[in-house]
Amino acid sequence: MRGRQQAIELHRPVFVAGIEAFAQAERRPQLRQALADAQEAARLELTHWLAEGTSPPATRRAVGAFYLTLLTGLILQRLIDPERAPTAESLTEALRAVRARAIA
Repeated sequence: MRGRQQAIELHRPVFVAGIEAFAQAERRPQLRQALADAQEAARLELTHWLAEGTSPPATRRAVGAFYLTLLTGLILQRLIDPERAPTAESLTEALRAVRARAIA
């Protein structure tokens, strides 16, 4: 976990610039389109890393989208309040609880 925390701090200026760009996208259609395209590319890249190659394309994309959602939310929380941001352990516990409820 420590390495991920350090990675976020190491790239903090890039993450902050991204958040600033998201805020500007509401008023700048070309920026909005560029960010939308970048998000889709990130979903697909995460799919290659994290989804099973034998899964249907829609499932692989959904997995990429899920992880991108977790990553962007975690990065935002760590930038704002690193001491109280979720840890790997707390996210794992949460996923187990969600899964247990879903199959109950």
